[in-house]
Amino acid sequence: FIGAAVMQKIDAGKVLAFNATAAAILVTCAILGSGTFAMWAILLVGLCNSIMFPTIFSLGIAQLGDSTSQGSGALCLAIVGGAIVPLLQGFLADSVGVQLAFAIPVVCYLFIIYYGLRGSVPRTA
Repeated sequence: FIGAAVMQKIDAGKVLAFNATAAAILVTCAILGSGTFAMWAILLVGLCNSIMFPTIFSLGIAQLGDSTSQGSGALCLAIVGGAIVPLLQGFLADSVGVQLAFAIPVVCYLFIIYYGLRGSVPRTA
């Protein structure tokens, strides 16, 4: 609810980048920390994630015009990344440990930061 209220006043791409930055910092804290601190850091990532999918979806289909239905379909199919990234993280966890394997989500959050600030801005032809 807070995210929805904030997005009434602040550009959606900036809110997305802010939440992705906060999530990346929290995951990094979990990698570097231990015990209860690391646990709370990972749990707080969920708050950052709460606005991500609807915001990414809305930014992704903005200004597509007649291609909006195809764009929304492609975004729905792209959710397969949610099945691939955990698999990669699991393989990495088996080889270097669970905490270090969280480096993969950090890289994903870095891409989301880029998308929120630059990648979602429509280009003019």
